[in-house]
Amino acid sequence: AEYGDLLTDMRGLHSPIGDALCTKTQQVRLAVATTLLILVSVTASPDLPVGRWTSPPTAIPSGGAPDGPLFGNGELAVMLGGRPDGWSLNFGMNSWVRAVGPNVAAAPGGVDLYAAAMANASFGATQWTQNGSVTTEFENEHGILRTSSFTRPMSEGGVSVVVHQIWFDSVDADGDIALELAVRAGPLGKPDDFLVWGPCEATEILLLANRSNGEDWQDGYNGKPPVVGGYGSRIRRVAIGARAMFLKDGGNAFANTSVPHAGMDAGRTANASLMRLGAGESLVVISAVANSAQLEYGDPVAAVAEELSFDPGELTSILDFWRDQNREMWDSYFAKSAITLPTSPLTERFWWASLWLLKLSAGGSAAPGLYGPFVSSDSMAWNGDLHTNYNYQSTYYGAIQAGHEELLPGYFAPLLSYVPWARGWAKQLFGCRGLNHPSGNSIEGINSRLGW
Repeated sequence: AEYGDLLTDMRGLHSPIGDALCTKTQQVRLAVATTLLILVSVTASPDLPVGRWTSPPTAIPSGGAPDGPLFGNGELAVMLGGRPDGWSLNFGMNSWVRAVGPNVAAAPGGVDLYAAAMANASFGATQWTQNGSVTTEFENEHGILRTSSFTRPMSEGGVSVVVHQIWFDSVDADGDIALELAVRAGPLGKPDDFLVWGPCEATEILLLANRSNGEDWQDGYNGKPPVVGGYGSRIRRVAIGARAMFLKDGGNAFANTSVPHAGMDAGRTANASLMRLGAGESLVVISAVANSAQLEYGDPVAAVAEELSFDPGELTSILDFWRDQNREMWDSYFAKSAITLPTSPLTERFWWASLWLLKLSAGGSAAPGLYGPFVSSDSMAWNGDLHTNYNYQSTYYGAIQAGHEELLPGYFAPLLSYVPWARGWAKQLFGCRGLNHPSGNSIEGINSRLGW
């Protein structure tokens, strides 16, 4: 009935040539096209594209696009980088940017793992589009180290969770491997000293790091817009916590023998924990990430600690529940639209991969900048901001046609938040009422072109 009403309305459309009303032939063509569209939209999704790597990524961290496997939940993006003897889960969020320009994009932080015994191992990684997960396999003379990762949807409390599970098949029946786990605030390498560092903590249960995107004095004159332009920022803090637990032959978790110690850079950017992974065991590293922008009340550090404070005996059931949530998140997303192009399978695969990337890039509360949430450095090219020439808009070009209008609020939010400043610019530069948006924009009224 809905599409019948739509076709009835189409009878009043003008044809492309002249002002003649649509003919009966044109109406039939429109009806056939709409019917085909309906049939395509309910076609069951095929096996989605799979990405494979046989060599380690080299552009994580970098000031440009990442070249490693990606996964996430829309709010939190994860970039897998590094080598078999030292790999990293690098986190990115559209909703976490600097309090002032010009270079607004910055890296929240990540989790790093080290296995010295896997030096010179072969590298293999697979990016599974269908369920938004990533697996790896590293092999050398000591054995095979495997990992599997996925994200849980962000909770109503504003916390995202990343599950990273590790197995080691030793060439010796009773062999084990030493692992080091570190939690890092900021990017790998030297972070930007301008951003404020919070204390790093290490306990038997939790490794924690956090950083702020600026200082109180930069908060846009206490949130009041300046007369002309300005940065109208909001001070935010992001917290990253990780908890490591062991599973024995797929059973319940048991306590590890990790030894917390200060990590790199005198403990400022990371804290680390040492442990050994034996035969028949798997190490489950659960990371929780919270941004104060998503927390209506409370501190992100406290939110992360609460998320990771569950009873170890519940680990197996919790992992099953989170996997179901992840699967349901992606199944429901892909079910909203579909396409079948038998004569051009490459185009079809590109369409599915683009739909997957749309969810990763724009599926959260904030619009993606030039590199989306895939920010692995504190110095991204072109400021990593929202270029309002066409870059900003282009992410959303196909959102409505693909049945994902739920993603559009993230697009409008930055434009609306800059309205007080846009009015000031229109009056100052042109002497008129109206709105003048800069070419370089960001979220919550931050103008990436003005600097301080």
